[in-house]
Amino acid sequence: MGISQKDYLEKIFNPIKNIATNRDGVINIGDLKTAPLEDYWDDEYTTAQYRRLRELKIDKSHVSYLSNGDFFTYFECDQQHYLCVSCEFLTREEQEKLSDILKEHSAIECFFEECFFLSFCYYLEGTYKPKINLSADLIEQTLGLGAREFQEEYRGHAIDELIEVYTPVLIYEVGVDSILTCRDNWFLALTLTLEVERLQSALIDRELVSLASDLYNLGSVHYENIYLSLTSSHYKYIFIEIYRCLEAIYYLPWMLNLKSGVGIQHDAYSLAGIVANAIKWREKEKESISSLFALLPEAIFNSSSLSNISFLSNKNYEQEDCRRSLSMDVYRVRNQSVHQADYEHKDNIVLNVQDWQLITKFMYRVVKYFYSEYKKDISVYEHVFILGSSKKGV
Repeated sequence: MGISQKDYLEKIFNPIKNIATNRDGVINIGDLKTAPLEDYWDDEYTTAQYRRLRELKIDKSHVSYLSNGDFFTYFECDQQHYLCVSCEFLTREEQEKLSDILKEHSAIECFFEECFFLSFCYYLEGTYKPKINLSADLIEQTLGLGAREFQEEYRGHAIDELIEVYTPVLIYEVGVDSILTCRDNWFLALTLTLEVERLQSALIDRELVSLASDLYNLGSVHYENIYLSLTSSHYKYIFIEIYRCLEAIYYLPWMLNLKSGVGIQHDAYSLAGIVANAIKWREKEKESISSLFALLPEAIFNSSSLSNISFLSNKNYEQEDCRRSLSMDVYRVRNQSVHQADYEHKDNIVLNVQDWQLITKFMYRVVKYFYSEYKKDISVYEHVFILGSSKKGV
């Protein structure tokens, strides 16, 4: 059964009426409707809009939210992919920057069609809604509610004027060759966050953004972890999200040793799966992080200002025992950030702001080293485009 005109009108006007009636003075609102498209457009365009409204495909479960409260979602119409990005909390300059970024990815800003508006109101109810700062008085003044709909000549509110009271959005037509069609939503969220400072955590500095950009460009580090790190509200979460990228490769040192020892040609990731299935093998966390640190070149330690971290003493990281000690300290920070209690160590390591910044930047460099140096031995996660296609990372 199709969606009736009444269904659409309820989805459009009920949120507006709820705001308009939320006031001390009672306002009597009559029957509201949208003006016929024929009043503003020619027959060809009007017919096309009704057809496109029936064919448009959009799903609320596909919506992703940015850290500033804005959202984005992909949708499809006439076998063309589109992208909707809300910009209620972005400045005009930031909106222009966003459009420039998307243009580089073959997503071109286009007209906000009436069929898009109707579909958003119906299918994105609660997400696509009246502007957050819209007051009852402003609605009454802008749309003339309580008076206009009672006038004999009232044919309905034009969709253009209804769009003006709803969340502002930008619409982009996504090219068939756009990288966006073979990447997941985390890719787009991270792409925008790296370029628009407002989307980044206030705790993030330019050096960390640069390090995050390096990981982004590798294409093999999970975009979700980088994004959540860059947008986290506390230092420990900025740290732990990037640490998880190391947890994903705990198998690496063990499988590299196995490959070297018996001359196996498999990549380390595939070999880990074979061994796990054959003998139920699982890597141990503490030993794995220590073994990973043993593989690091000295330059990683020297470039990370580790001597300025308060809970670390000056150490010579050419020595194996110093590297192991550092790996255990990092592992302790991880445990106390993830768990309510660390049963091996009664006292938590106390980190000041500089400690968090330095240890996190060190972890970014560590992740970059492993995911670039051992890329042939690390599984690249599968990017699934929300509208259907998928592709391995590059």
